[in-house]
Amino acid sequence: MMVGRTSAWLLLGLALAIPEATGGMVEPASAQQDLNNPHKGFMLWGTDYVDGPPVNHYGATIYHVYMPWRDVETADQVFDWGRFETNHLLPILADHPEATFVIRPVADYPDGDNSGITLFYQGGEVDRDFPRFLIEPPLSIPYAAYTSCDGDGPGWTPDWNASAMHTQLVEFVEAFAAQYDGDPRITAVQVGLLGLWGEWHQSGCDNRAPSNEVKVLVRNAYASGFTRTPLQTRYPRNPDAVGVEFGFHEDYFPSFTAECTYGFPQCDDSGDWSMQYCFDHVTPASVDNWMSNPVSGESPGASQKRTWSNDVADIMTVLRDYHFSFLGPAGGHQWNGNQANLNPMKRLLGYNYHIQRVTWPDTVLDGIPFEVSLVMTNSGAAPCYHPFELEAAFCSAEGAAWWRGTFDVDLRELVPGPAMTVTGVFAVTGFPTGTVSLRIGILDPRTGEPGVRIQSAGEDGNLRIVAGDVVVADPWTTDEDGDELPDGWEYRYFQGITNASAEVDDDGDGQTNLDHYLSGTHPLDDHSYFRLGLAAGSLSPSLELDTITNRVYALFRHDRLDGSWNEQLAPILGTGGAVTIPAAPSNGLSVWRAEVRMP
Repeated sequence: MMVGRTSAWLLLGLALAIPEATGGMVEPASAQQDLNNPHKGFMLWGTDYVDGPPVNHYGATIYHVYMPWRDVETADQVFDWGRFETNHLLPILADHPEATFVIRPVADYPDGDNSGITLFYQGGEVDRDFPRFLIEPPLSIPYAAYTSCDGDGPGWTPDWNASAMHTQLVEFVEAFAAQYDGDPRITAVQVGLLGLWGEWHQSGCDNRAPSNEVKVLVRNAYASGFTRTPLQTRYPRNPDAVGVEFGFHEDYFPSFTAECTYGFPQCDDSGDWSMQYCFDHVTPASVDNWMSNPVSGESPGASQKRTWSNDVADIMTVLRDYHFSFLGPAGGHQWNGNQANLNPMKRLLGYNYHIQRVTWPDTVLDGIPFEVSLVMTNSGAAPCYHPFELEAAFCSAEGAAWWRGTFDVDLRELVPGPAMTVTGVFAVTGFPTGTVSLRIGILDPRTGEPGVRIQSAGEDGNLRIVAGDVVVADPWTTDEDGDELPDGWEYRYFQGITNASAEVDDDGDGQTNLDHYLSGTHPLDDHSYFRLGLAAGSLSPSLELDTITNRVYALFRHDRLDGSWNEQLAPILGTGGAVTIPAAPSNGLSVWRAEVRMP
C-alpha cells in the first residue's frame, strides 16, 4: 500500500457573489431649523426658579444659577452639594430635563435678598453671602457691612486679602471642582467668588477690592481644578486672564464689547472694562481664548436689549466676530415678539453643525472593517466646548437603531469656517444579513442618545440624518475580486478582502491559496496542508484524513501505478477532526488519493 501527500481538487457548487465595487454617497442640503441644542443659544435666570420659572419666549435651554458660598459650605470643609442641587438645579430639571447650567459662586452679592439668591438662607443675616464660620474664631476673618457701593447694596464684604481667607477661597474652589468638573449638565463655570457678584471687582468700594495676589491664587485654583468643564471670567484683565484660557462673560453687551464703531448705546471702549480694549492693550493673548472656552454676554439696560432687534446686522456681526456661544440671562429675549430677528441669532450663537457629504460602502461584510466618511462644517459663531460623540447607526426603516458605532473625532475642533473630513472605521459582528439604513447623529452625553440637532436635510424623528441604504452580507458568500477566494477567507489570513491571489503558493508548501481555502488549511504555514496518511496505532491498515466541516471528501484507489482510480466508499462528510478509514491492500499494493469538495 502506498500513501502520500497527494491532493487532487474537485470544486463542486462554489458560487460566490461578486459585489459591485461601488459606494453610497449623499450630499444633504443645508437646513435652517430652529435649534434648542445643548450649551448654546439664550440663557435664563434660574437662581430663584422655585419661586416661579422665567418666561421662555425663544426656547432657551441654559439657566444661570448663582451658588452662594454660605449655602454650600456649612462648616469648614463640610460641603452640602445635595442642598444646592435640591434647591437650585433639580427643580429646573424636573420641568426641563434638557436644561444645562452656567454656575457662578458668589460671596458678596449686593442686595441679594431682592435678587432671590437668599431664598434658602437660614439663620438671618441675609446680606451675608459667605459662611459665618469664616468670621468666627478660630479664623476670625474681618468683614465690612455696607449700605451702598456706587449705588449697589446692601451687603457684607469679607476681607479677601486676609491670609486665612486665601486658604479658604482655594479650598472652596478645589472642592467645587472635585464635585462638578466634567458634569455634562454644566455649560460653563464662571470663575466667581471674588468681588461684587463674583466679578472680581469692588466698584464703588475699591478700598476693599481683592488684590492681585489673591486673584492669582483663585485663578490658578480654577484652572487646575476644572480641566473638563469650560470656564469663564468677567473681564480679559490682568491678572484675571493672564496665563489661562478662560472664556469671558460680557455683562454689558454690546456696549462694552467691541470698538465703538457700531453706534451701540452707552458704548465705551476706552478702558479695561471693554473686551476689545483688553484684547488690544491688556491681554492680547486672550483674543483667541474662544477656541477653548466660551464667550457670552448679557444686556441689563433697556437700550441694550433693544439693539437685539433694532440693530440686528451689527449685533450679528459682533456675535460672529467675537465668537459668542450664549446670551443672557438679561437681554432682548426677555421680550416677546421678535422671533424673526432672534431665532437667527439663536442659531448663530455657539456651534451649528452641518453634514455636507456622507460616503460609505454599498455592501458591508459582517466582521470586516468598513469606512464611513463625512464632510462637516460649523456655521455657528463658535465651536462646541463639550465632548459630544458623533455616531453612525444602522437603523430599520422606522428609525430603530440596530447597530451603533462612534467616530474617533473631537467635535470641539470643528471651528467656524473650514470644513472637516471625518472618517470612521467600524465593524459589525454577528449582524443579520439584509438591507439597513445608515444614519448619522450627535449624542448628548447625559442620555447617550442623539440630542444635538444637525442643520442638514434628512432628519428623522430621532435627530439622526438619513444617509442611505447599506447591504450587510456574509463575507463567506461574497468575492470582491472574483478570484474564487471568499472575502472572509482573504481577510482572515491576508488582512484584506482582495489581498490574496488564488493560484499563488504563499507558503511554498506546494498548494495554492485556492487549495488551502478548499481544504481548510493555513495558506501561510508550510506545515499546514491537505494530507492523507497512515493512522498510527491501528491493528489493521487504516488511513487518516484531516477534515473540516462544510466539506465533502472522497477517497480513490488503484492497485497498479498505471491503473485507473476507483472511488472507495460513500462520500465522507467533514467533521472538523481526523477521520480514520480502513485500507486493506489488494495484491500487496494500493495507491490512494483524497479529494475535497464543496458541498
